[in-house]
Amino acid sequence: MIDPLATQFTTRAPLLAGFVFFVATAGLLAYWTHRDAIAHGVERPSLWVLAVLAVPFGIVLYLVVRRGWERERPRTDGVRAAETALLAILGALVVGPLVTPPDPFTQAVAWPALALALLPITYLLYYRNGWHRLVATL
Repeated sequence: MIDPLATQFTTRAPLLAGFVFFVATAGLLAYWTHRDAIAHGVERPSLWVLAVLAVPFGIVLYLVVRRGWERERPRTDGVRAAETALLAILGALVVGPLVTPPDPFTQAVAWPALALALLPITYLLYYRNGWHRLVATL
């Protein structure tokens, strides 16, 4: 029997890299959710991490609910770095289908490269507050 995945790639390294990147993204999302919930004074931040990772649209639910919470602690550099990386990954998910073929395997392989390419842009616009300077200039 021919393995359809083996026919797609001569080596499985690109697919493995995409899978590792996906797992790392989930870990980064869990880290950000936990630290953000702690900063807002949530009693059980681990439940929100579980909801974000396990429930479809869990991150949307978390973002909607957290709007009503008061922030008790300021953002740390680690949280801001995680937010910057997550925005680059989100940008890669948006840009990826526009610049890659409609093949899902190709998009999965291109996703990490696109996120790395967008990381300097998100760093300048988000982490360094370049967005406010850009809007003020325009």
